[in-house]
Amino acid sequence: MIVSKECVLCLGKFKTDSCFTNHKYCRKCTTTTCEICNNSFSIKPKAKNTQKYCSRDCFKVGMSGRIQSQEFVDKRAKSNTGRKTGVVTQCTLCKKEKYIYPYKISKIIGNFCTKTCFAKWSAIALNPKWKGDSYPKNKRLRQSGKYRQWRKAVLLRDNFSCVLCQYKSKGTKPPDINADHIKAWYLYPNHRFEISNGRTLCLPCHYKTESYGVNQHTKGKSGIIKT
Repeated sequence: MIVSKECVLCLGKFKTDSCFTNHKYCRKCTTTTCEICNNSFSIKPKAKNTQKYCSRDCFKVGMSGRIQSQEFVDKRAKSNTGRKTGVVTQCTLCKKEKYIYPYKISKIIGNFCTKTCFAKWSAIALNPKWKGDSYPKNKRLRQSGKYRQWRKAVLLRDNFSCVLCQYKSKGTKPPDINADHIKAWYLYPNHRFEISNGRTLCLPCHYKTESYGVNQHTKGKSGIIKT
């Protein structure tokens, strides 16, 4: 249903659909004309008197040939003071040289060329705040890129279908199929990332396998080796 509203900015009347309850401004206050290409484009109401160009290309054309005032030049020069007084330092981890600004030197413990170097440094004893590797090794391997590649390769080989009941994955989240190790993960560490040691199982079939975690504990008393 079309309803009539009053613009918050110019107090003019405009019509809109009743389902759009967040409409507060009329079209005249939310559109303007580009000074270069004369195309109409949408703007925020507060930028009505400041935004003159519809794109970066039009902005470059509009600004070309203009001479900046001396007041603006002096203001920018003052704001840039000290930016070129940084120092060239070496990355704490890989020893690669990098230019660093003065305001950053006092905020960090070490100097790093990339975020990757910082992440690696944070997980080793060189970090003075390092409290030892408390992350379980098994969990680290399960979440590694090598494990994700192995899992993807197994699922692709089996066409995302269970090898026992032929159930086809629907691509749900959490996943409705798993990449299972034929030879148990704990008993055969050398075969963990072999594609031939993997098979695709749906969740019900995976729960029934002897190598599944819950089954290992429940059947441990009957002589089955826990993995």
